[in-house]
Amino acid sequence: MTIENKEVIKDLNSKLENKYIELKRLKKQNEDTDSLMDEIWNLSKKKFVLSARSKNSFKKYDGLIFTVGFSHEPIILNILVNNPTGVFFIYTKESEVTLNKIIDETGLKFIQCKREIMKKNSFKNSIDLIGLGLLYLNKEKRIDISKIGLDITGGTKIMSVACGIAALALGPDGPDILYIDHEKFDRELRRPVPGTEVYKTIQNPLRITNKIFEDKGLDLNHTVI
Repeated sequence: MTIENKEVIKDLNSKLENKYIELKRLKKQNEDTDSLMDEIWNLSKKKFVLSARSKNSFKKYDGLIFTVGFSHEPIILNILVNNPTGVFFIYTKESEVTLNKIIDETGLKFIQCKREIMKKNSFKNSIDLIGLGLLYLNKEKRIDISKIGLDITGGTKIMSVACGIAALALGPDGPDILYIDHEKFDRELRRPVPGTEVYKTIQNPLRITNKIFEDKGLDLNHTVI
């Protein structure tokens, strides 16, 4: 990370902290906070993108698959930081409102994304939809599988499990798992603290597992029964 980026992030942190203090004060007084929330959100987005891209370990993904739940913010952050060529959304009837917010705020064009509704919360249905997403990004958008990320921040647990299985099925050169975490949680307001969002990448599970086994001297090509 450059000295310039560090200074910008430091300034954004200071502004976020001050505005969050003001937000809590206004909430205690039952005053309107919509405008202030918008300011905080815009600052959070700027900090998140700059912080994530400044890390030496940052890997840009040209294709993203999202399981959409009821929080639009984490998915928006991931789209902003990667600026992908193609995006595939898996959503439910209940989370369609969330999906529309995501598309509106990120400005994704029709040719950039595709959506498929999950009619049943089943493992097979989840796997089928992830398969459709991978086909769309790889075949239609011409994105290499290794440049595709599966974001498990939102959606159901079954969707998350299906993403993990899909990554395993495609081998060590398959897609990685992504999610957005938070460093701090405000118990008083019962929400993550704005500006503490963290971009997490889990390398393809087989790539990690193979390395662990190889370090221990185990031959993965032979199975002892």
